[in-house]
Amino acid sequence: MEFLPIKLSYLKNISEIPCDIFVRIKKQKMEDQYVKLLNGKEVLEPERLEKYLEQNVTEFYVAAENMQLFLTSMADQLVAKLSDDKQRLETRVLSSATAHSVVKSLIREMELTQTSIDISEASIKCMKDTILKSSNLTSVILMLLSHEVSFAYQQCYLRALTCHYILSKQSNPEPHHFDVLSFASFFSDITLDTTEEMLVSNLSEIDANFSEESRQRIMNHPKDAVEMMKGHPEFNQFISTVMLQANGTLSGEGFIKNPAETLHPLSRIFVVADTFVNFLLDPKKPSSKKEILPLLLEKYPNPSYLKIIEALGQKFN
Repeated sequence: MEFLPIKLSYLKNISEIPCDIFVRIKKQKMEDQYVKLLNGKEVLEPERLEKYLEQNVTEFYVAAENMQLFLTSMADQLVAKLSDDKQRLETRVLSSATAHSVVKSLIREMELTQTSIDISEASIKCMKDTILKSSNLTSVILMLLSHEVSFAYQQCYLRALTCHYILSKQSNPEPHHFDVLSFASFFSDITLDTTEEMLVSNLSEIDANFSEESRQRIMNHPKDAVEMMKGHPEFNQFISTVMLQANGTLSGEGFIKNPAETLHPLSRIFVVADTFVNFLLDPKKPSSKKEILPLLLEKYPNPSYLKIIEALGQKFN
């Protein structure tokens, strides 16, 4: 029987196990053995999983023929959790953060599948709901930064939140504009590997510490992300444009020092929001809005960008 590995994060996100789970026992000069650890249909209590981790059991496997069953069950359980709008705001934000990490892993391993599509749709909806229903944006930011969520999701959520805030200051924004910017926020950095890669906002920040592979990944990530998302049912021309122009260029390649007025209006909002959030999250840069806004004004001097920054400068609470 062939066995396939499953990530620990996948196992952490299910309570009912859909199929048998195994651990691998390595044998010198002999074929590895796979020993059943958990039976299908068991309820997996978090305490039990923690016990295994304390015993340094960190690699888990399923029979290859059961992999799709496992992934479908995990998706169903995660989507149910994300869709429960009766949960506390904090719980929903953290559930969406978990789902973001799972989606990124799934797409990087298997490209875009129905499992990753289902989870991403529920996670993006959950993210939008918590932003729209929050009566105090400052408290949401503080809550997000105080928990052990991935940097990728901190950046994703804060970028979507900032885009929404800027939109809320525009005259007659269309409801679908926030949908476009939320999708772009969720997926625009899907191909980037590290916090350092995600924090790059211009060419001068790509220094000798980055390998050539990393440099290419950073330079081309808008174009690569668009290519990766083409099969998603919610992907459309608006989203494609915003994601492609995420670094301020029309081609989705490289960076530009002073993005032009020819960028799509939603792309301009996204570019400013992305830079603002990178300042906010980078420990080496100013982190208060009062300090960041003058830097944005210097970086984006074209008229429409100045109006976006002016909107961002209004009371943020």
